[in-house]
Amino acid sequence: MRNTAFFVGVGGPLSVLTSLVAALLVNAKLARWKGLFRTVYFMPVVTTMVAVAIVWRYLLHRATG
Repeated sequence: MRNTAFFVGVGGPLSVLTSLVAALLVNAKLARWKGLFRTVYFMPVVTTMVAVAIVWRYLLHRATG
């Protein structure tokens, strides 16, 4: 029960605060490195798709799949 209370009391607000800061940085008009931040923020989506495509390519390879 103590661990659950800790995760609810600390993890919840911390994740909301982190998400809010990330959203503000993505949409900020005066942010200096807005393009770089958007790229870094979107990178996990792209790398996941690339990794899945590579795995499927190996699975469906004619000679070794």
